[in-house]
Amino acid sequence: MTTRELVWNAMFAADMSHRYFLSRAAWNKRVDDTVRVLLLVMSSAAWASLVALAPAAAPYLAFAAAVLASLTVIVRFHDHASTYATAAEEFNRILTGYRELWSDIDSYKVADDDAAERLRALKERSVIATRPLMKSRINARELMRCYEAARQVAGHA
Repeated sequence: MTTRELVWNAMFAADMSHRYFLSRAAWNKRVDDTVRVLLLVMSSAAWASLVALAPAAAPYLAFAAAVLASLTVIVRFHDHASTYATAAEEFNRILTGYRELWSDIDSYKVADDDAAERLRALKERSVIATRPLMKSRINARELMRCYEAARQVAGHA
């Protein structure tokens, strides 16, 4: 593959990664917010009045609240959202670097050796950006959605 083709492929992958990490950050933030609101409601006076109306359900509702509280501690949605947001932000900067490199290659402003060196540096930044997420599960359906979105943009470039 030529350096130009390698840059195009890496730019596409960075775009897809940026979209995916941004999407995962938003999902984790939504889940964290939802769980926190549920916990707030479950610990409020409204919760107490609901229990007063259905006292037989009180143990089940208390169990549900305990499970939700444990879930926030164990899964740490907020931390995941922050980690994904940081990765998305870094991949946005990396994508900008690829776009600048692509522009320089396209307008013959950079020699092939210099382009290869800049490509190597951007790929290294990509590896570093994904390290905190190495143990995270991949949502294949969301990744495919981000792939398709990046492909549509790439097709119009």
